[in-house]
Amino acid sequence: METQSKQSEQAWSEVVTPLLNGETNRENAEKLSTMLEFLSAKDHETWIQEQIVSMEEQVRNVYIPADQIEQQWNELLPILPVVEDQSLVSQTDTLMDQLVIRDHVQNRQEILKALKEMKERESFQLDALVWTAIVIGGTIILTLFYVAVRRWLASKKTQSQKSENS
Repeated sequence: METQSKQSEQAWSEVVTPLLNGETNRENAEKLSTMLEFLSAKDHETWIQEQIVSMEEQVRNVYIPADQIEQQWNELLPILPVVEDQSLVSQTDTLMDQLVIRDHVQNRQEILKALKEMKERESFQLDALVWTAIVIGGTIILTLFYVAVRRWLASKKTQSQKSENS
């Protein structure tokens, strides 16, 4: 959790520093607005997933210009490393730059693959958590069952010894 707060601080600094230096333009204001939405969200990871889905919808729509897609991406860019893998974010950023240079269907498909990978990575982590809970819970239940059987056998043995001694 400590690394996430450091990453959040770094993202906040990246968003606020240009504004403090007097670079008050629409792009920086949008980044700040997006950052405030992220910070006020109850579940940061769910919020990021919703933004990724929104990005996918925009990339799929061929009538939305690449500049507009890149603008939304740039608003999310400082926040994404808080939740997502930095290498995947920088790979997707490179693909976005290529899309702006040449808006082509193949570039859009590559971006969709990268965004899908971001979404799947999160669900994979959740699956790993569920499987870990199942394995640990199963181990505890088997151990309790084993102890109960051993106690039952021991009590049967002592009861039979008492009846033989009587």
